[in-house]
Amino acid sequence: MIPVSGAFPFYPYCMEEEVRLRDYWFMENFTRFWLAIIALEGDILFHFGNKDIRLSAGEILFIPKNTGYSFENGESESSHKVVLEVIGQNLNSDLETLGLNRLISVRSDRCEVLADQIRAIGDLIHLQQPSAVPELRRPNLPHTGGVL
Repeated sequence: MIPVSGAFPFYPYCMEEEVRLRDYWFMENFTRFWLAIIALEGDILFHFGNKDIRLSAGEILFIPKNTGYSFENGESESSHKVVLEVIGQNLNSDLETLGLNRLISVRSDRCEVLADQIRAIGDLIHLQQPSAVPELRRPNLPHTGGVL
């Protein structure tokens, strides 16, 4: 709903926060987004062809566009994650330039702060108003301290 018409190289498309309990499973054959997934509680087992990654609380997983994957509960009874989906006209080449065109898993002691930033982005996306675009482009979103 926000008229961007190629104005941005890439931009946030969707924010998702979810808590999953007990047994669960999800599969995506071909994601059209670049994903940043922050695990806040529990653990989640991701499958990528013949590579598995266990994402635990305090870790961030970056999944490049066009990646097929599935995930299921890990060893914990529940999990809590925040996901940012990013899209763009030249996303693949931009990700390559930034070195984000591969699976990356990192540990961070700032996951809660990063999750708050992604929630703030989600709030702005949810507005679906052109007036939110300048705020989405700000390097320091409200109350985040510019951590991202």
